[in-house]
Amino acid sequence: MKRLKQILSIALFTCVLVGTANAHVRTEMNQMKGAASALTQASDVMAFEKAAMELRALAVQSSEKKPASIDNDEDFKGYQVGMQEFITVLDEATKQAKSGDLEAAKATSKKLFDIRNEYHKKYK
Repeated sequence: MKRLKQILSIALFTCVLVGTANAHVRTEMNQMKGAASALTQASDVMAFEKAAMELRALAVQSSEKKPASIDNDEDFKGYQVGMQEFITVLDEATKQAKSGDLEAAKATSKKLFDIRNEYHKKYK
């Protein structure tokens, strides 16, 4: 009986950990959505850079976690490729903003929504 309680405790703990990790990915994705919107609505370079920095940190964190909808390593690698593509475009937009071309940075950041839509179809 004691052994059964231990096994059940471990199983419950594992379920809680997995559920918490998946909730964090979902939370990060929602935060990313807000930060990406802030990029396209930024009124100056400083606001753009702030949103870009926040978005990049969230994207890096999210790329390291496996969402609940992904159940194999191959799909997780594909998800990570998508996240890296997202980060690369974000870095490009940030570089444009730092060089003073806010409008080009905003235009480039709109590609982030296309990347999101493409990879959501595959892995959400």
